[in-house]
Amino acid sequence: MINAAGQADPAKVVSSLRPVLADVVGPVVAEPVRAALGEDNAEQAEAIVTELGQRLAGKDAA
Repeated sequence: MINAAGQADPAKVVSSLRPVLADVVGPVVAEPVRAALGEDNAEQAEAIVTELGQRLAGKDAA
């Protein structure tokens, strides 16, 4: 459907999907990262979750 009749620009499709991906996948990834690192490493977990979210959204990582 996205590329019906060859009319879609792949770069525009990717650009449009990135924010949605970040919103949907981000929380799913965040929970296990936080659980794996535990409360003692909460700051590191948040840094990892933030970095992954930015990459999924297509933003430059820190």
